[in-house]
Amino acid sequence: MSVQLSQLLSREEFLKRFDDVGDFHEGLAWVQKNDKAWHIFRDGSPAYEERFDNVGDFHENMAWACKDDKVWHIFHDSSPAYEERFDDVGDFHEGLAWVQKNDKAWHIFRDGSPAYEERFDDVGDFHENMAWACKDDKEYHILRNGSPAYEERFDSVGDFHEGLAWACKDDKVWHIFHDGSRTD
Repeated sequence: MSVQLSQLLSREEFLKRFDDVGDFHEGLAWVQKNDKAWHIFRDGSPAYEERFDNVGDFHENMAWACKDDKVWHIFHDSSPAYEERFDDVGDFHEGLAWVQKNDKAWHIFRDGSPAYEERFDDVGDFHENMAWACKDDKEYHILRNGSPAYEERFDSVGDFHEGLAWACKDDKVWHIFHDGSRTD
């Protein structure tokens, strides 16, 4: 969609038209009005006719959408990326998104198929080909196939950025490398 600079609305103009408005991602922003949510173009026109209970930002050409307490991913035209519905989902990062259903968590590909068979208590986004995972109250990083990246288990871990992630165990915090070794 081609938008002239004169057609762009200011944040104040957006907030006059909608109850709430998000930032633009991939040319679209989410908006809410009267307890419904959808995406708009920069000129304020709707990207599609469908209305949801809630929607998220677009990442890797998909956004999450929620209706009737079920969540899934949609494309820019609001068409569903897959048939499955989940209790919760995350944004796509590195081609994978986390999902939760029936108190279990795992990652899916863009078509909704599971990236691996393992199920966890909780998982995070992929960064640098690894995501944190929680099982039996211990956290560690997993690879794209769901297998552990290293042996050690921690009380808590963070996402990898620039080759390092923070890790906490027994009230001590330090950074770890991709193989789980510590920087100390």
